Amino acid sequence: MSLPTSLQEAPLTEIENFTAPKGGKAFFFTTSDQVRIRVAIWNTESTVGTIILQSGRTEFIEKYFEVIQEFLGRGFCIAMFDWRGQGLSDRLIDNPIWATLKISLCTIRSLKRFLIVFTCLLAHGLGWVWATPWEGV
Repeated sequence: MSLPTSLQEAPLTEIENFTAPKGGKAFFFTTSDQVRIRVAIWNTESTVGTIILQSGRTEFIEKYFEVIQEFLGRGFCIAMFDWRGQGLSDRLIDNPIWATLKISLCTIRSLKRFLIVFTCLLAHGLGWVWATPWEGV
């Protein structure tokens, strides 16, 4: 699987005793409505399969480092992104303290863009609510 070369590099935050799984890359891409979404991917050369791991509301990529490591240990490619307004993706309002919930066609399009390529979706909490319209894609 090749990654687009026009993406801007993004950070994966680590703290003591809680580091990112090896070999991951994170990027920002801009949606059609000009919102930057942070994306992370590991093990792009997998021949086992690809899992898109989707978090719940108010969660972020780093919270899933242990889960990602488990799937990497089984040989999968793992892809994740921070929902709009979550993690390091652009905020939907100016106040960064407030979490907002905006389920919109743009949010669903962000997910659909991934599901066209990937083979398996694993979602948690509200991530599954947003993913449900694309079940079976």
